[in-house]
Amino acid sequence: MCCCGTKNQTETKQSVTDVVCGMQVDPATAGAAEYRGKSYFFCGAGCKRSFEANPAEYASSQTAVERAGTSDKLTGKQIG
Repeated sequence: MCCCGTKNQTETKQSVTDVVCGMQVDPATAGAAEYRGKSYFFCGAGCKRSFEANPAEYASSQTAVERAGTSDKLTGKQIG
């Protein structure tokens, strides 16, 4: 399961990474948003809403996996 409660989609040659949670998604069926001329794809509505609330944070060069490992989800304190 993804952070949004949706089932993981199997990774295919056509998969892209959801920049919010790091899940692999099929761009043909995933939710999408544009930011600065680039398309971003999401596993579900929750990740899309998070991106739309602060696109600059998620469009940075840091991946979702790297972001997830840098702070405690409950306290927000930096770790590592």
